[in-house]
Parts: sequence; structure tokens; C-alpha cells
Amino acid sequence: MRHLALLLACLLAAGPAGAQSAATAPISSAVTLPVPARIEDSVVRVLVSKKSVDPNSPWQFEEVEQQTHLGVVVEGNRILTTAYAVADAAFIELQKFGSTRKTELKPLFIDYEVNLALLKPVAVDTLEKLRPAPIGDDVALNEKLDVYKARDAYQLMRMQASLQEVGIYAAVTSLYNLAAYLLKVQQSGLGWSEPVFEGGKLAGIASGQDANYVYAIPASIIRHFIQDSADGDYKGFPSMGIALAPLVSPDVRKLLKAEKYDHGVRISLVSKGSAFTSLLKEDDIILEVDGVQISELGFYDHPKWGKIHFRYLLNKHQSGDKLKLKILRDGKEMVIEGQLDRFDSNRYPVVIHRFGQPEPHLIVGGFIFQELSRPYLKQWGREWEDLAPLDLMYTYVFENKPEDDPNKRFIFLNRVLADEFNRGLSDLKQQVVEEVNGQKVTSMASLAEALKHPVTRNGKQFVRMKFVREGGEAILSMDGLAEAQERIAKTYEIKSPASFFKP
Repeated sequence: MRHLALLLACLLAAGPAGAQSAATAPISSAVTLPVPARIEDSVVRVLVSKKSVDPNSPWQFEEVEQQTHLGVVVEGNRILTTAYAVADAAFIELQKFGSTRKTELKPLFIDYEVNLALLKPVAVDTLEKLRPAPIGDDVALNEKLDVYKARDAYQLMRMQASLQEVGIYAAVTSLYNLAAYLLKVQQSGLGWSEPVFEGGKLAGIASGQDANYVYAIPASIIRHFIQDSADGDYKGFPSMGIALAPLVSPDVRKLLKAEKYDHGVRISLVSKGSAFTSLLKEDDIILEVDGVQISELGFYDHPKWGKIHFRYLLNKHQSGDKLKLKILRDGKEMVIEGQLDRFDSNRYPVVIHRFGQPEPHLIVGGFIFQELSRPYLKQWGREWEDLAPLDLMYTYVFENKPEDDPNKRFIFLNRVLADEFNRGLSDLKQQVVEEVNGQKVTSMASLAEALKHPVTRNGKQFVRMKFVREGGEAILSMDGLAEAQERIAKTYEIKSPASFFKP
């Protein structure tokens, strides 16, 4: 009882929660750690109202969703956060810790490929009394860092983390291979935009979580992004456009005349449209990148991180930079130099991201056609790769390769809005379109063009659609199409005339 009385006395002496001013309120901590300088003077709450397109009914929006993220004040009167935090944003506000005032933010620059964004206040005095956070250097393995999460509108919660590993992972908003910290931390609900500090300097920003591990974008990637965007001529992060295979088999080394080498990784594919298409070939062996020796698995020795894939060397470049390679081709060493292109996830036929953009679609007699996209597939939840329709997943996994034509898309029939006009066909759904009226369909534009040339039989016009694999075909009469579409628009409350095909 004596201990309980002492505890109660301490709680009463502390006063009610939130009673301290913003100037004196301490940073709370999930563990007992010495409190550094006020991080709240460099970190703000970013309040986002999101309005995303419904990928299953692309003529309408999902319900507005309110999210709260964190942003870090950086030089130039700007706020750094993740691209995920502001994806599909209709309105963005800033709120300082300890203040009830909210002020509008506008996106200054967003790169979904590396999941980073810079925001700028509409009012010039918004960031007064806040200080830009210095950006630190990359940290070594096993170093201790601090991850900050908002406890409430007044203070941050500090959690200690340790750097367990540095690997190459696809950004949550794209397909780009990006270096990321893997931090061990005993806290859930992280991974969206929480800042990571070391010694009062920004060391990273959280971009995902898996159990007790948080992924974070390292300081070097953040610095690259900020510096590249400073002059308004953003060059972006590059890619070589190649696929690699380990070179560990003695027989493969013999085949490629590489027996005397104990390093080097094999090129298994050079993508169409790659800047290296004319310079590299399948079965070339990359021995060095910018003078750095590459292992048989594609790794090199980083001074702080140990073994890491050489794709991080590309992360350090800008598009347009020259990349020097030492390769082995048919047993002969040679040095080549190529210019790096900016990586674009949407160069693939399956659209990877379209944040803030309308979803191209076309309704024909109740048939809803649209571009196959990852957002559509992700409607099947966390396990979407296992649960999404098999035919669509086959296209996504096995046929989604970069093309010479960056505008090529897979057009598919989402579903059919049942009406007397399409009686007997309303069960058709989720079929990739091969051709319409005898013309190949490789984009929404080619679909619209094919629809303008119906098949004529016995003086009547029809739309004849063929689907990939076992999808079969469907035939619609053009007679009464306009009236049917007016009826369908009214029945299903589709208020966008542009959604319908006009003969």
C-alpha cells in the first residue's frame, strides 16, 4: 500500500496528461534513454485526405480516407515524407506538435519509384520556429538508432532500433530495386513515414514493417533525392534494364569460358528498350561496375554494410550518368560504357502505379474494359498474389515484360453490367482481351479504334471480342447500343458520359 500511495502522489504531482506546454513537454520514450534535443522542432504531423479511384468501378472514387503521417523539415522550407503518405491526396495539412493550428501543404515533388516526396507550405511563415533536420551519413551494421512515432498531437515517442541488415528491396509504391535498412524494433504500427535519427541527424525514413523489423530508406538515398530535385530538373534514379543469374555452376563457367574467374555475375536478359540493349548480350558476365569487383551472386563489399547487391551502385547514380562496366564475353575481357536511363515502373504493360490519375476505362453495352494494373489485383488483400484471378496473375507474373512501345497495355474485361442488351453474357469477367473485330488490342486507344470497325453480317453490325487463353469470345449486336448504354448508365448510376463508347 505504501508503494501505491507513493506512485499516486507522483502521478498527481505530474498533473493531467497534456498539461505541459509544447515548449516544455518531453519526448516520450518506449525505453529508458537519454532525451536528445527536441525532435518535435524538426518533425511535424502531415494530415492527408485521400481520394482514390475505385479500381473495380473506375468511373467513381472510393470514400475519402483520413490518414496521419509524419514529415521532416529539411532545408529550403520543405517537408520530407514518403510518397506513400501523400499518394492519392486530395488535401494535405501540416500540424506542429503542441499546436492546434493546421496549415495547408502542397506537393512540391513526388517520386513514387523511390517512395519519397517533398511538400511545401502554402503560407510562407508556416515553418517559423522549426529547424531543418541535418541529414546524416549512412550508418554501419549493428548501430543504434532512434525511430520516432507520434504518441499524440503534443509529443513523439522514441523507440530504440538496431540496424540488422541492408538489402535491396522494391519500393512499396513501385518496382524499383532500392537499398533499404532493416531495423529491429519492438513496436508495431510502423513503416509508413516515421523518421529515423542518429545523433540528432536524419538517418532514414521508415517505408514498411514486417513483424519486429522496420524497413527504412537510408540517408544517402534521401540526400540523392533532395539534391536531384533542388534545381527543378529532376533526373531520377536509374536502371540498366537487365536481369541477372548467379554464376556458381562450374559447368556454366566452362560454357562461358570463365573457368579462371572466381567472381562475376551472368546476364540472363537484356530488356527491350534498355539503354544497354546494343552494348550487352545474354551470357555476358559482369566482372566490375565502376571499378568495383562483383561477386558470382552480384554482390560487392560495402565498407559499412558488408555484402550488398551492386544495384546499390546504380541507386547512387542519376539517370543520364555514364556507367562503366568490365565484362567477359566469350572468354575475352572488355570495358564498355553506357548511359543510364531513368527507371519507370509503368514502362511495363501492367500498370504498377497511377496515384492521383484517372483509371482509363471504356464501357460497351455493359462490358467494362480497362487496363490491367497492380492496384486492381491488390483488391484481393494482403494475399493478393495468391488470391487474385489466375489468368490475370499469369499475365502479371509471366507476360509483364518491358516493351519497345512504352504505351503497350494489357486490356481486360473487368465484368459485365447485366442488362437485357447483353443477356447470356453477364457472367463473363476478368478476361484479357486479345482482339476486337479482328484487330489486335494493345491499348485503350487500339480498343476504341477497333470498336469503330464492327463486323457486318446480313446487313447488321456486331462487336466480336476474342479473349486470351481459354476465355473464348463474345459477340454483341450494335443495334440499340446507344439506348442500352443510356439505360445502363441510369441503372448503375454512372454519371460520367466519357465512360461509354460512342459509335
